[in-house]
Amino acid sequence: MNKNRKPDYSFFPSWIWPVVLGLTVVSVWVRLGVVRSSYDVSQAEKTIRSLKLDREQIELRVAGLKSPRRLEMIARSQMGLSQPRPEQVIFMEERPSLEGTPASGVAKR
Repeated sequence: MNKNRKPDYSFFPSWIWPVVLGLTVVSVWVRLGVVRSSYDVSQAEKTIRSLKLDREQIELRVAGLKSPRRLEMIARSQMGLSQPRPEQVIFMEERPSLEGTPASGVAKR
């Protein structure tokens, strides 16, 4: 056998190597796009979770700020308010609404 002899690749057409190289480059490019998109989706989901947690915390804070006990405490301690006397209370009676406007009250003494 001759050791200096080059292998015969004539059974592959000459255009096959550029096509294989092109397909390889395209498949790697597509795979990188998929990985990049997956990363973006993961980051978006992480942001959504964080924003939902922030929203829940804000809703709890708002509920605490709207608490009737808290508001009453502020009214009494900081504003000097107290419960109204019975003669200070004015009851309103409901009138039928006009032309689709909400019902308005009329003072009754």
